[in-house]
Amino acid sequence: MNPVNNIIFDFGGVILNIDYKRSLNAFLKLGIQWEDSALEGFNRSDAYIGLELGNICPENFFDELRKYFPESVSNKQLKDAWNAILLDMPPERVELLKKASRHYRLFLLSNTNQIHFEKYTRDFKLRYGYDFEDLFEKAYWSFRIHQSKPNPEIFKYVLEDSCLNAAETLFIDDTLENVLSARNAGLIPYHLNQKDLTDLFDESGVLKPDLFLENK
Repeated sequence: MNPVNNIIFDFGGVILNIDYKRSLNAFLKLGIQWEDSALEGFNRSDAYIGLELGNICPENFFDELRKYFPESVSNKQLKDAWNAILLDMPPERVELLKKASRHYRLFLLSNTNQIHFEKYTRDFKLRYGYDFEDLFEKAYWSFRIHQSKPNPEIFKYVLEDSCLNAAETLFIDDTLENVLSARNAGLIPYHLNQKDLTDLFDESGVLKPDLFLENK
């Protein structure tokens, strides 16, 4: 296997802690009227996908979302419930990224939307005093590039745009479907499952040598 010179990170569930149930519970408290209480299929709805791909603006998303709620529910309430999924970004992970950048070219590839992006980037700057994207050579957000994982074309786009050799590029994601797609695109895949991102690196920010043996 070629040495790793580049690392592409997923965001939610890898760098940022998230909890889908928080948004689910917030929607239920607001009286959402969906086909079932678990909101199955919501993340495959046209509004959800359109927002994640940047094809509709937040205002239009809320207009679509409002169809499933009582008329008394405000946009602010919907926004707060939508953002409830977002938890914290542990400082040890931030410090790890800073250390790892001394050894590798770092990139971010995230399926996300403008509403969430504005929330966590604002919170990050308030806490750390600089822009979150400064931790990476380049950040790729689905709502900006109008593509999303696991579509294999998104990996080709990132590789070509940043002139990366797939065989020297590690991709870390907590969703198996995305990891398998990255593998098919020629990247070195790592499924982050039941481990913290910091467990993959030593104290200096270098990948641990046994990382790939345990992920086979």
